[in-house]
Amino acid sequence: MLAALRCADSLSRGDELTPEQARAWLPEREEIAHVYRFVRGQGRLERTLEQFYIRPVQPALGGPRIRVALEVLRQAGLLALEEGGDSLHIRVLPAQERRI
Repeated sequence: MLAALRCADSLSRGDELTPEQARAWLPEREEIAHVYRFVRGQGRLERTLEQFYIRPVQPALGGPRIRVALEVLRQAGLLALEEGGDSLHIRVLPAQERRI
C-alpha cells in the first residue's frame, strides 16, 4: 500500500520515472479500460486504499497501477474521485457531467 501512495505522490508532483518504475506503475490502456468497466459495473464505489490493494480489481493489476488508472479516468472526466482519509469515493459521471 505504501508503494501505491508513493507512486501517486510522485506522479502528482511530476517526478521523472525510472524505466523500472514506469513498468511497475503505469497501466496499459486495456488495464485502464478494465478498471473503468469494473467501477461502471458498481455504479458508486467506496473502498479504503487497503481494500483496493489487498483485493485488487484484477489480480495482475496491483495497487499503484489501479491508483494511476483511477487518476487517468478522473482526469479524462469519466469518474469523480474523492479521497476521504484512507478511503476513495468513486462514481462514474453521467454523460452530461463529463468534461471531455
